[in-house]
Amino acid sequence: GEGVCPVYAWVRDAAGNVSEPSEQARTAITLDLTPPAAALVWLNPSRFTVSFDEPVLGAGAAECYSFLDAAGQPALTVVSVVPAAGEDTIVTLGQRPAALYQLVVSGITDLAGNPVDNSPGATTGGFLALIVGDTVYAFGELDGATDDFDDDVDVPLDPPDFGRVAYFSHPESADPAESMLLHDFRAPSDGVLRWRFAVEAAAGREATLTWDADAASPDKALYVVPVEAESPAGTVIDMTAGVGPVELPAAGEFEILYGVPEADYRIVLDPGWNLLGSPLVTTTTAGAFLGVGLRDGALAPVWRLAPDGYAATDLDQPLPAEVGCWVYSPAGGEATDGAGLQTDGAVCLRTGWNLISPAARFSLARPGCEPLRGRTWRWDAAWQTYAPVPDDGQLEPGAAYWVYIETAGPCLTPDP
Repeated sequence: GEGVCPVYAWVRDAAGNVSEPSEQARTAITLDLTPPAAALVWLNPSRFTVSFDEPVLGAGAAECYSFLDAAGQPALTVVSVVPAAGEDTIVTLGQRPAALYQLVVSGITDLAGNPVDNSPGATTGGFLALIVGDTVYAFGELDGATDDFDDDVDVPLDPPDFGRVAYFSHPESADPAESMLLHDFRAPSDGVLRWRFAVEAAAGREATLTWDADAASPDKALYVVPVEAESPAGTVIDMTAGVGPVELPAAGEFEILYGVPEADYRIVLDPGWNLLGSPLVTTTTAGAFLGVGLRDGALAPVWRLAPDGYAATDLDQPLPAEVGCWVYSPAGGEATDGAGLQTDGAVCLRTGWNLISPAARFSLARPGCEPLRGRTWRWDAAWQTYAPVPDDGQLEPGAAYWVYIETAGPCLTPDP
């Protein structure tokens, strides 16, 4: 048995005489044969807490912990253990959303030397995740997170050694360790949240991007789109629509947008040619977006500027954001509601002529805009002719403009 047991001391002399038990020679010892039990609680996409039902030895060593997935296979990487009063925090990499993990404990005993003999389990919460190979890039909204680097939830990249680097990009961070992240969480927001996901050093290696978007709010859109020169530049993918995987380029950058779609943006078309644009990243097709103005024998497709001339955007493709487009409407009219997520409004200019459509109002009178003055033109759809934008004029969302720049580099950002 176990518990408190009395112990009496006795002595035997050379003749074999044994002393009588006495209270003066009595003590007590406690026999403990019960192993300690561990409890596991999911904390966030990189952390669990572990606690024990009695004091233990060795709980602060990372090598004492390992994890199994629901199939009993090894899972997760234990990075470190953060001791604290009453419970320790196990820092991990590789968690999947809404997944069950079992903790295996070894080398931890109670004060009597009994080892932990249970393997508690915990199910992770819902979060969003990008997956490249076996690497999980966790992101999304999380209570307590901020737009800056948060030690408890954001995880810096540990550069892999297999020739590929992918990460959430924070180029504005002063600390290089905080500018390349495996996990990047933000505070819950009613606006549009944006992440940049960069791919580098992937030449010669095939890899695909998949994702787990089950935790996305049903009221919000979740898009991923390639980005070039700060503007969307490729197919917009609805991450909640079960599409994927996406073949990753040798190098490139994606933007992820998450928020409640705007559904009240409309474009007014004049009879004849219109030069216009959309401030929205959307999966709504150009034909649906411009449905009223394009019916009754309208010319299609929509035309946009490409490096080697004009390129067509078919009506069954989304209207590209921040790009000037030519649209012909025989009778004019107001286009149907467009639904999508607002871009960040930054548009970078290349050397030569640029055909852009700002996502937000931009004033040419702002300091630093001298290279744009006298070199920005709009299309007057009523007169079907070009007109210069005054030096103190404004570029308006929904419209498109020709801008000539001698040296690449300026980026237009929305007025404060």
